[in-house]
Amino acid sequence: MSPSRRYLSSQPDRLGYELSQKAHIALSQKDFELAEQLFRQSQEYLKSTHDKDTYNKTMAPLAASLMGLDQTEKAIELFSKAINTFREEDNVPEWMNATVMCITALLSRRHVEESITFIEEAVENAKRLDINDQAQSTTMFNIVFISLDVFGFIGRFDDAKSVFSQYSQLAKENNSPQFDYELTVQYAKTLATGLKFEEAAIAFSEAYEKAQQLDLKEEGWDHLIEIGSNYQRAKNYGLSVENFSRAVEYAQKNMDTKAVVKSMESLGGAYFMDGQMTLAIETVEKAIQLAKDSNLPSQQVDAYVTLGRFYATPEADDKNKVEECFKNAIHVGNVCGNPSLESRSYSYLGMHYAVTKNPAAYETLQKAVELTQNLNNENGIRVNALRALAEYHLHSAEFAKAVPLLSEAKELASQAGDNTEMIKLNYYLVMAYSSLGDNDAAGAVLRNTNGFSSNTFD
Repeated sequence: MSPSRRYLSSQPDRLGYELSQKAHIALSQKDFELAEQLFRQSQEYLKSTHDKDTYNKTMAPLAASLMGLDQTEKAIELFSKAINTFREEDNVPEWMNATVMCITALLSRRHVEESITFIEEAVENAKRLDINDQAQSTTMFNIVFISLDVFGFIGRFDDAKSVFSQYSQLAKENNSPQFDYELTVQYAKTLATGLKFEEAAIAFSEAYEKAQQLDLKEEGWDHLIEIGSNYQRAKNYGLSVENFSRAVEYAQKNMDTKAVVKSMESLGGAYFMDGQMTLAIETVEKAIQLAKDSNLPSQQVDAYVTLGRFYATPEADDKNKVEECFKNAIHVGNVCGNPSLESRSYSYLGMHYAVTKNPAAYETLQKAVELTQNLNNENGIRVNALRALAEYHLHSAEFAKAVPLLSEAKELASQAGDNTEMIKLNYYLVMAYSSLGDNDAAGAVLRNTNGFSSNTFD
């Protein structure tokens, strides 16, 4: 008998566990075929040693492996078996863990409707988990996080509000302010994603107060920016200006120059939306000067771009300032050797040229794409450049040229889990394919369009 065979036969209980661990690693690396093979081998050894508990714990991850291999029916059947097993044992932690894995796998393959029943049951029963136990608290938060995201996506905002209220109260009753704070932030994001901007601003205000109680300084500033942004999207410009002003003061108090510059830029935008052009320009010019004095090139570029966009509007007097601002932004990005900043600036300049019928539009937008060639879509910059050039081709009725640009941008956005961008790109793809007379391709895009990318819940 070989050493390996002696090992296999003499320690089957240990082997079952080790194979399971290796299978979990393969699953995390999305090697679904290997994961399935290892989980099944693990189950064989666990059966032989009558290790029922460990065996049961392999069912849900094995099902996730099958889901990854597109064996959806078998996967759901096995998930249901795992969930039923732990439900019958009243083993709530494992029951909820299996449910989270099931929901995550379903959503990763865009099976949103099939996930709803599991989500509703999980929301009701996760309250039995121990919120003060780290592992169980994490499982509880994952269930609440997913339920808020999904309910928001399908427009069930009353259900999202109910989940938030129930678990916020549970957190308070169990003296868990951190959980309550994180839950509030997620609920606010759900509302914002669902275009419930006024309600989102109110929820972020609640998150701000809770962050202050927990002495979370950086998060406090983030929330003030979110409050101002959501009031601006809700066209409540007075409250937008008020909260961006608070963000400026908050950042100054905490001596965070980057945050001061960003807050001033945002405040300028709020003034602009409120029709106060002079104040808008003055505020952003101050942001540019502060960024320059503080050697903050990224923030300086952002402010230059914002100022250029102000001057590009009909309300502005000096149209010559548009090109000057965007070229200043390009110069700053070039001097600091940051192709990402350069590309963004070239995209805005190119779009300005396109609007003003400047023949340099294509060359400028192409330059923006070339600068992102080796950036690996850093901060979504390549997606932005590709989309801007594709938009130029669409407006020029060059639909065949737009398709490969949009397809690459869509793939990158999917990898980044950027669902908002995915929806926009799919819309453009449908437009391009329809204009080319390829209705089959347009229909395929429409059938696969929803608010979730394949990586949303990875």
